[in-house]
Amino acid sequence: MVKKDRGYTLVELLVVSAIVAVILSLGASLMIKMDQFFRVSIAKIETQRDLRNNMNLLIREIRQAKSTSVVLSRENASQPPYSKISFATISGENMVFWQDGRNLNMSKNGQSTIFAKNLHSLIFSYPMTDDPKLISVLLSMEKSAGSKGTYALQVGGESIRLLND
Repeated sequence: MVKKDRGYTLVELLVVSAIVAVILSLGASLMIKMDQFFRVSIAKIETQRDLRNNMNLLIREIRQAKSTSVVLSRENASQPPYSKISFATISGENMVFWQDGRNLNMSKNGQSTIFAKNLHSLIFSYPMTDDPKLISVLLSMEKSAGSKGTYALQVGGESIRLLND
């Protein structure tokens, strides 16, 4: 008895290729969604970390201010109102923090450095008009999450009591 070798029919090949195409298209879209999820998650984590660290450092520096030397203003007309604070510390250093575009700059005794990047907004204010020893800081930062846009985080209402005269 002679056995005939049979191959695959055209219909079987088309069915298998359709199944493979569906699996590959689902896999590709799943990989794209996972990549977007991880980009947004990383942007969130980095923004939260940077904002927390920068706010803590900023508050620590402002707490060293002599309350009578604090001046709230802005660097120039293109910057938001009250986006600059200057003061003298109890150790005699002259400090200035201001927003310059997307950077938070710091000047210590005339030496300027970039204190933080990815800044969205910075506002200093007196929350109580009758108490110049209480300063409120509003800091907002943002980071790009790729094609999903940007992730922004804002910390507001951090009040600093100045105890140094």
